[in-house]
Amino acid sequence: ADKQGRNSEVESVVPQGWAYQTDLLEQGSLLLSVPGDYWSIRRQYFCKVVMLVIRHDETGSLALVLNRPTGLTTADVNLQSSDWPQDELLKWAGLARPDDAWKIWFGGDCEGFEMPPGAEYRHFCLHTLEQLTDKSRQVIKGVFVMELAQARASAQAGEANKDDFMLFVGYTGWGPGQLQDELSRGGAWILGAADKGLFLGDNSGEQNSLTARIKGACATRSTDDTVVADDGCIGDGIHHWNQLYKALRPDEADLLSTDDDLHNDEMIRRWVQAYLRQVGSDDAGALPPATISPQQLELRAGMILRCSATKWVLGRPDGTWPSRRNEDPWRLPGQYLHKAVVMLLEDSTHDRPSKFVLLNGPNIGKVGSDIVQFGGVVGLNERKFLPLPSGGGMIGYFEFPAGVLQDLLLQDFLCVAKHLDCNAVMEVDVERRWELAGGTLNTMQDVASAAQGDKQARKWYRAIVGVDVE
Repeated sequence: ADKQGRNSEVESVVPQGWAYQTDLLEQGSLLLSVPGDYWSIRRQYFCKVVMLVIRHDETGSLALVLNRPTGLTTADVNLQSSDWPQDELLKWAGLARPDDAWKIWFGGDCEGFEMPPGAEYRHFCLHTLEQLTDKSRQVIKGVFVMELAQARASAQAGEANKDDFMLFVGYTGWGPGQLQDELSRGGAWILGAADKGLFLGDNSGEQNSLTARIKGACATRSTDDTVVADDGCIGDGIHHWNQLYKALRPDEADLLSTDDDLHNDEMIRRWVQAYLRQVGSDDAGALPPATISPQQLELRAGMILRCSATKWVLGRPDGTWPSRRNEDPWRLPGQYLHKAVVMLLEDSTHDRPSKFVLLNGPNIGKVGSDIVQFGGVVGLNERKFLPLPSGGGMIGYFEFPAGVLQDLLLQDFLCVAKHLDCNAVMEVDVERRWELAGGTLNTMQDVASAAQGDKQARKWYRAIVGVDVE
């Protein structure tokens, strides 16, 4: 009875199909990320994301992101295992036709765009064509996955059109029991089930091809729900998540129109702009090569560094991805570096970790009559106190893996504040220390980006440190 009541309520909100929240994880389940700040400061590609679980068994779970279209095609990425024998010859001869290219959707952060150049991406074709069931694997009734080579052959034979397929690069994966554990803990995902017409777009109108329907569902919308023209032809997918969230949690949907929620939408769009309009960086999880060697940098204990006001909004350098092969310096998101002034605690070289302390972190307590500021997360729980000659002190510090600080300096994510020492910094109010270290905003675009970063930094301190910053 409860489910029937829920379904009738859902139909009044989204008339084209049924949907309900469930505790049963299975193949064909829908996953929506929870609203709020959790993903907007950590991994923005999971913020307001819609995923379809295409496999769930004793080996783990695999899902595809449905609402992150890209500006890329098969001409931009390596999918050689799905090439026909003549493809390589045509490419070599420069005869590959532009209309042969298939549009690509971001499927997740496993074996996709985070891979280094030259690596072949894992990819999947999703479709709803009943006539191709013998060449496909059914996910749920009316939804199938198949190999790209088979999909291309079907399109070539006239059995389908390439717009009948969604081609995903990458996927989102969990080991045995991992996704169920995340669902049980809560705070990350909403599990649901829905009619395919709801999560794959309404097929009752003129746009009957799968990609046209889902592209319409993912189109960027203004606050009055009007489709916004996008010169890059990439939607942000927010409307698609909003519609499904309304269907799964109709009583909570009206609570989303807050300044924080609108800010999180901007973080999604910023991530889409940075990552889905072009192929990834030269090395996943690494910065582009610099013009000089890190070995040439001399970084001494006590040196003051000033961090960018525009490059830390997403918590990691644009173009880098969480790494599964190397230590990821941004496992803890890096919004703490937004407009930060830091001091090296030790000499830093390219082959040893770098330790530094924030000089303009928030106040987190007192020792006697002396104010204590947040200096970093390392040693924070142990309350390791670093006294300062001017009085008061810091608790905690940060540590980067070897070479990271040098790379950031070479790419202008931070810079050396020359002719400045710790005492001079600490003599001025916290709010003025970044400016004292030479920080300026030179354009209106910088001002707007810095304002986004200010809000992200406040959310970081609230989520990570438990401190509200004005």
